Amino acid sequence: HLQRLAIGTPAQQIQVNAGATAPEYFTPAAGAGKMELIDSTTLGIDSNDITTTFTAIPQSGISTLRCIANGDFSSTGASLCLQVNSITTSTYDYTQLGTYDGTSLDINTKTGHAFYKLFDGTNAPFYSSFDVSCNPATDTINIQSLTGESDTSANSGMYTVQGSNSTAAQTTITGIKIYIDDAAKDLLAGTTLSIYKISL
Repeated sequence: HLQRLAIGTPAQQIQVNAGATAPEYFTPAAGAGKMELIDSTTLGIDSNDITTTFTAIPQSGISTLRCIANGDFSSTGASLCLQVNSITTSTYDYTQLGTYDGTSLDINTKTGHAFYKLFDGTNAPFYSSFDVSCNPATDTINIQSLTGESDTSANSGMYTVQGSNSTAAQTTITGIKIYIDDAAKDLLAGTTLSIYKISL
């Protein structure tokens, strides 16, 4: 016969009981596999950069930070760049693979740069998703990114970047900055940057 399952308490979930005879409520482990918004900012006016800083997040407590940037450029002929933890020295090394309209654009390795290059700007809307983490064995910063840009259905491009920063003793993450490498050019108002913490 049918039985009514009473309402549970906030945050509880339903699972099948150990005897596989009925449903029951359970409280999931706190933070298990959790994706949490840490910070989000939106440009109110055109600006060369968009930056977010937050309370230090230790690598020991996370899997990675998932960062999402969504916006547009003001002009052509510049690159979309990334810096982590306010590190501006020439310590970023990365390998990039880029395509544009299905044609190979960049397949190369960069060493000793002051930034990661996420994308070459061509005055079109862009979307970038990148993971930032501290390597627990070397205490250096790692990044993996995928950035796309699309003006029309026939005019689009994509970059993927994998790299690291050799600055020592990086065990926490405190800030993310994306910017245009030409100071005379801007990200457009409305561009957003959101940072999510993915727990272990």
